[in-house]
Amino acid sequence: MSRYNLSLDRRARRITWAIIAAVLLATAWISYRNIEVGGYYPAWFLTFALAIAALYILSIPRSIRLTEKALEIHCIVELTTIPLTNIVSARPLRTRNTHLVPLLGSYGFFGYYGYYLNYQNWEIVRLYASQWQNLIEIEDIHDQKYVINNPDFPSITRLLTEAESRDGGERHR
Repeated sequence: MSRYNLSLDRRARRITWAIIAAVLLATAWISYRNIEVGGYYPAWFLTFALAIAALYILSIPRSIRLTEKALEIHCIVELTTIPLTNIVSARPLRTRNTHLVPLLGSYGFFGYYGYYLNYQNWEIVRLYASQWQNLIEIEDIHDQKYVINNPDFPSITRLLTEAESRDGGERHR
């Protein structure tokens, strides 16, 4: 069993701090503009921004755990488990050739996660990464694709080949 903790890259940290600063500046500006009116717009805006941020924060990928039976992706609230016998392929992605656009998720705010559109293949993938480099695309038997950080690709491929040999060389497709 191996556990890999994910840490934010420099770009994700910068994007996170820029978004926090932008929300605080927008709240201050709205507050300043509404002093003479006395409205509740600053409170509404800040509450809405904090609710959206809380939804993002609950989905931050924290670690990847690789056991003899499954690949587990641990988020703050969510746990995604992919049994090794269900994995059809795992291949590294080159960062320069990734054609991923966020549909519903974060592009740098505390990491890169959510549902992304791969506009090269017109497929939807689930991304769980804290860095926009060293990515692995994993496909399961249900044609669901996951993209994770590449903590230790040789270890993952070794476990996949061991799982395949235990199944007698057959994968469910």
